[in-house]
Amino acid sequence: MVTLGTRLVIGTLACSVALVTAGGRVLAAPPTATVTDLGTIGFTSIVVDNTNHHVFVSGRTANVVDVLDFSGNLVTTIDDVYGAAGMAINKGTLYVAESTAGTIARIHLATLARATDLGSGLVQPYWLAITGGRLWVTVDVLNGWGQIASVNLTSGKGTTFTTNYYSPDIVSSPGAPNTIFLAEDGLSPGSIYRLNVASGTPVEVAGVNTNQENLEQIVVSADGKRLIPASGWPYEFQELNATTLLPDGLIYPGQAYPAAVAVSSKNGGRLATGLTFGTPDLEADPLGTPAPIFSTTTNSSSPNVYPHGLALNAAGSEVFAVGGSAVYGTDAEIYMYSVS
Repeated sequence: MVTLGTRLVIGTLACSVALVTAGGRVLAAPPTATVTDLGTIGFTSIVVDNTNHHVFVSGRTANVVDVLDFSGNLVTTIDDVYGAAGMAINKGTLYVAESTAGTIARIHLATLARATDLGSGLVQPYWLAITGGRLWVTVDVLNGWGQIASVNLTSGKGTTFTTNYYSPDIVSSPGAPNTIFLAEDGLSPGSIYRLNVASGTPVEVAGVNTNQENLEQIVVSADGKRLIPASGWPYEFQELNATTLLPDGLIYPGQAYPAAVAVSSKNGGRLATGLTFGTPDLEADPLGTPAPIFSTTTNSSSPNVYPHGLALNAAGSEVFAVGGSAVYGTDAEIYMYSVS
């Protein structure tokens, strides 16, 4: 168990006065960051609760979900979330995949209290998405090939489907109801699929082999029209049409090595992009406009945003990035910035 005593709020981190990018763009100095050291939790994912202004960070090896406010203060630690992995929020509840317990934890957002777990008997549940009135979860993924399961949000019953995908990683969007987008992480090149789940059974309606090497993550805009992967190569963030899964012509700038992406849902949307071992390792662009309005380096000694380590609030005015300076995912620092 990781206790509050092991957590250190570092405080603020001053950024440089201005940044001149490789293309000659001069960006205004980013605001000061609030940095919180979460310790060696084995970071897995991050989500934002816009209603209660909380940020949730899951730690798979420490079996915890850390809860922070938008100012970077550690509010509480929810212990005994075994193998805490992917997370999703729906109608006042946080769902957390317990990859070593074979269940889905439920946490009430208003009270932060645990409810009865769902989906008993799932094999290594990992990434989560909610659409069509069901919870969707990748299962048996830690050894390479895995499957998708659905979980009934009322009865808690889980159903696993037989189609295999390599290290499947899933997302959904309110603008694309009854749809799951799936990336096969780690492949070179990587494949991306669009699945219709209206019937309760995933049906593949589109699939492409991309030019993306070593996929790390995908996100889909709130309107369901734009899909943006993060992949180790090429050193940029290429936007895809969410219907065809083909490039739509927009390319957001990046460097070696793209690792993480996040989108906001309001005011036209913003895209946050993160790099592993590149500088600057964190940028934000308006969706549809590949020109960063925010750029910074989270840790000058070891810039590093983890895959699945980015989140934005709904307005896109706050960005939260998780990285670390030790072995990938073991230690975790969260950086919180206000974006004008």
